[in-house]
Amino acid sequence: MKLAILTFSQSYNYGALLQSYALQKTLCRLGHEALLIRIGEPPKPKTLKYKLKNLLEYKRQKAYCEFLHNHLTFYETIITPENAYILNSDFDGFISGSDQVWNMKNGIDPIFFQKFANKNKLKMSYSASIGLNEIPEKYRDESICLINDFDYVSLREISALRMLQQYTDRKLYCHADPVFLLNKSEWDNLCENLIEQKNYIFVYGTQMSETLKHFAENLHQKTGLPLISVFPLKNAKVVGGAIGCKEFVSYIKNADYVITSSFHCTAFSMIYQKRVFVIPHSETFSRTEDLLSIFGQSDCIIKNSDDVVKSVWDFSQNQNIIDCLQKSAFVYLKTIDKFGI
Repeated sequence: MKLAILTFSQSYNYGALLQSYALQKTLCRLGHEALLIRIGEPPKPKTLKYKLKNLLEYKRQKAYCEFLHNHLTFYETIITPENAYILNSDFDGFISGSDQVWNMKNGIDPIFFQKFANKNKLKMSYSASIGLNEIPEKYRDESICLINDFDYVSLREISALRMLQQYTDRKLYCHADPVFLLNKSEWDNLCENLIEQKNYIFVYGTQMSETLKHFAENLHQKTGLPLISVFPLKNAKVVGGAIGCKEFVSYIKNADYVITSSFHCTAFSMIYQKRVFVIPHSETFSRTEDLLSIFGQSDCIIKNSDDVVKSVWDFSQNQNIIDCLQKSAFVYLKTIDKFGI
């Protein structure tokens, strides 16, 4: 079957690109032709602040683009809500997800909710994240109506499933983020021998809170290990402008400790069985909290910068858990073959 993947596949964000890579690779392995859709964004105002930000992030954007062009395969036409209907002539079905494709903080995205799809097309989500504890009331009726029109609905967080189940009687599934669909050896092959440095603390804060900064400094002082950070951080080697997606995975893989407020950094820490400390993000922590709960690692959560450093991590069940997550996901994705029978 020829499938269109509707997700944040062009974001300058490590997690967005890596989950896009993993889902596309998995669908192709299952025998489908799967293309990522380039979704057009409204032009941003060329203010001085915007130009300065682009200049400062030029190296990182270049690294993102390198991964995007070398490891992802796209449908050639840029899609907007106005021309999305053309996808019906080229694809048998559509998959929304993963990542926060159903985040309705600023409204309902007609592409991710597949408003354009014809009735005879496969409509499904995989590990879609809502990213909110509740659907805004003004979008609730329309979004539930659109979700009910899907053939199969898979969410990423159990908290989202429970919340959504209040408003619909249809069958909902919960599946792991696509990065868990690839084995550790496959991620190793992607980032092989990129980072040679050993014995360090890797810091990736999508929200660089004071708690995160202070905890990083405390762990640095207690362990004597150097800090390597993607974003500016006191006493750290800052590598943000120099690393792309593959280097990001490699820095996690080779770290002694990981400090993060990021869902995907936490996910790769579980894959690589890293001693990770997770500082709650003020807006999107529920998804990371759910993930840590699945792996029995909730005591990795740091809410105070003076929290005692955990000395023992039990990763004995991690691979078994990942195996179960993969098995459940593959059973769900194979329902694609049954569509229309």
